[in-house]
Amino acid sequence: MLSSCKKDTVKINQDISNAQLDSISLWVAAAKNEGNELVDRKLNIEKAYSATKALGNDSIRTKQLSQVSLTYLKLPDSLMFRKVNSETLQLARKTNDSVTLAETHWDLGTFFRNRAIADSAYHHFVEAQKIYSALQNQDYAGRMWYNMALVQFNIKDYTGSEINTVKAIGLLKPLENNLEIYRNYNHVGNITRNLKEYDRALQYFNVALEHLNKLDETQGLEQELLNNIGFTYQKQDQHQKAVSYFTQVLKTKGLKRQNTKLYAISLDNLASSQLKLDDTLNI
Repeated sequence: MLSSCKKDTVKINQDISNAQLDSISLWVAAAKNEGNELVDRKLNIEKAYSATKALGNDSIRTKQLSQVSLTYLKLPDSLMFRKVNSETLQLARKTNDSVTLAETHWDLGTFFRNRAIADSAYHHFVEAQKIYSALQNQDYAGRMWYNMALVQFNIKDYTGSEINTVKAIGLLKPLENNLEIYRNYNHVGNITRNLKEYDRALQYFNVALEHLNKLDETQGLEQELLNNIGFTYQKQDQHQKAVSYFTQVLKTKGLKRQNTKLYAISLDNLASSQLKLDDTLNI
C-alpha cells in the first residue's frame, strides 16, 4: 500500500507558521507594554521583526510587519519605524492589501504630524482616507478627516480644519461612535474659540459634553472639556463662570498625578481669572 506524507507536511508547516505567529504576537505585546523596561521592550520588538523575515507568505508577513511598524512608532524609534513602515508599504502594494496600506499611511501621517511636518502628514492622512472610503469603512474614514483637521489646526488653517471636522462628524454620527464624535465637537469648539466666535464654541463644547456623557468611561476627558469651557468664558471676560469650571477641574481626585499638564493649565487659568476679579488672596 502506497501512502503520501504530503498532508502531514502541510500540517507541520501550518503548525510552524502558527507557532511563529504566536511568538510574534507575544513579542509585540511585550514591546507595547509600557510597564516593561524600555530596553526589554526594544529587545522584544527586535525579535518580532527578525521573526517576520522567516515568514514565507507575503500576505501574512505584511500583516505582521504592520504591527511591528506601529510598535516602533509608539516606542518611539523613528529610524526603525521608517525602515519597517517602508517595507510594509511595499509589501502591501505588492499583495494588494488595501487595509494594511491604509494603516501604513495612517501611521506615517501620525509620524509626520508628531514632528510638525504638516504637508507630509496631511498627504498620508488623505491617502488613508481615500482607501477607507473605498472600503466603505466610515469609522476610519471619519477619523482620517479628523486627523487632517488637526494638521490644519496646527498651521492655523481654522476654516479648512472646521470643514474637515464637519465631514468627520457627518460620517461618525450615524455610527454612534460617541468617543470620536466627542473629539470632533471638542475640536470644532477649539476652532471657533480661536476664531473668537465664543457663543458657537460653547454650543459645540456642550454638544461634545452630551456625547461624552454617553460613554461608560470618559478616560479623564471630561476635565479637559471643562477646562475648555472655562477658558472660553475667560475669553469672554465672564471670569466668575470661568472660575467655577476651572475649580471643578482642579477638584478632580488624583488629577495632579494622572494629568499634570492639565492640572497646571487649569491652575494657571484659575489664577488669571481670579486676578481679573481682584481676588488676589491665593494668586
